[in-house]
Amino acid sequence: MTNDTLSDADYAQDPNQSKRPGQAIAETPKPPTQTQKPKESRQFLRSSAIVFVANIFTAFLNYFLIILVSRSLSNDYSIWTSLTSFLAISSSLSATLTTNLIRQVTLHQAASLSDAQSYLLKYQSLIGRLVLNPVVITSLVASLFYGIYTSNTNWLILTTLAIYQVAGLYVSLQHNYLMGVFRIIPFSISGILSTLVRFGATFGLLYFGFGIWALPLGLMAALFSLWLITYIFVGRYYEQNNLSRAVCKSDLKLNLKSEFTSLLFTMMALFLLSSVLNISPIISQLAQINPEAKDLLAVLFNFGQIIFFGATACLGTLVAYTAKKDSKLIFGLACSLVSIFSLGIGLVFAVFGNQLMSLFNRTSYSWAISLILLYTVFVAIYNIIFVAGQYSIARHNYRLLGFLALAVVVPFGYLLPINFANLPIFDTVITLVNQYSDQMHFNQIRIIAPLILLHIIGCLLALVPIIVRIVTYKGKLKQSQLHR
Repeated sequence: MTNDTLSDADYAQDPNQSKRPGQAIAETPKPPTQTQKPKESRQFLRSSAIVFVANIFTAFLNYFLIILVSRSLSNDYSIWTSLTSFLAISSSLSATLTTNLIRQVTLHQAASLSDAQSYLLKYQSLIGRLVLNPVVITSLVASLFYGIYTSNTNWLILTTLAIYQVAGLYVSLQHNYLMGVFRIIPFSISGILSTLVRFGATFGLLYFGFGIWALPLGLMAALFSLWLITYIFVGRYYEQNNLSRAVCKSDLKLNLKSEFTSLLFTMMALFLLSSVLNISPIISQLAQINPEAKDLLAVLFNFGQIIFFGATACLGTLVAYTAKKDSKLIFGLACSLVSIFSLGIGLVFAVFGNQLMSLFNRTSYSWAISLILLYTVFVAIYNIIFVAGQYSIARHNYRLLGFLALAVVVPFGYLLPINFANLPIFDTVITLVNQYSDQMHFNQIRIIAPLILLHIIGCLLALVPIIVRIVTYKGKLKQSQLHR
């Protein structure tokens, strides 16, 4: 391993370990001793710092791009937001595959580098067969029609986004393999460079008048660049560790039943986790509310995305570290970090809200700073749920994630023929928010505040039992196994 691998010494094993015949590859690691825990947390914080810097830089570019979009597509801004929201939810399959890959490669890399490489190659082959499965193709077509219905856009753009999603499966596996073998710096560099390509391509397309088409074409350009850059980094890793792209020295075999079970539960968990944050624009498109309210909700949603990505930018290594060792200390550190960042970004919005609205070319919404702060409460609670969800997925603890369904279902109550503004708790919040807003926009607050409050209630109903379960859980990790 080269010196840009952060944890060679930290993850060194008995040199004879990988040579023992019949050893279980995905064997559950022994619990860390008390002397190991501080060192383990320092490793996590150091790796997280690198990923945090990279993610903050890419987030800056992505949100600067959103600002350009909001100024360039004033009439189609809510459609762009709805498309990106739909894209985030439909990417649950890709997130499932990469999360499982990181989790398993991390374990195999500790035993043998060739085992980790073998897992990647066989996993890619497995996913290739999975994508060509009629059930998956049918699901993609169904999601395509659903996207056309909810985003109110043409089918050709949605088709291009669907192609992007499918092609991204392979590229994301290759990219996240670098994280699984703790090549943190190459992983971060490739992500930054592909984001730069997307920014440049999308900006150019917007400048030349491509409109909404700038979204799918910009994403396709970024995907191609990510594939090329990651291909180079993975090739260097193979060369430096005497591995070959064509020939694998390991004879690992996938346990298909175990793999598919793990993938299914992980996908369900990630889908719910993504839906909690991303359903607002979809609900607003389905609800019978005026275009101005939809546009304001799109602005609030993008501010919420800034809070989410800014606060969770340091969590890129959470799955890799907690998959290897069950550490409540790392879980606590992650929760503390996202809480601090969420509150900090919320404070920035409170102080510089008018300037931020001006950047988005939405000065007419300067009165809505109090709604942004209410939305910040929802995102801050969700960020803790996100940490708990990632931790539980890494530990194969899926049962408690069923509570996420509450956080998804409750906000859909907004579509029911109920006047939430007249209910006591909603009326109290609306009155409180209105005290810090322009009185002329009370009707807008009555429309939007109930949806945000439903999000908060749903998240709280999910968060409490999830946190209690994680803190009190002492069971052993059940690994997805590979066999020789």
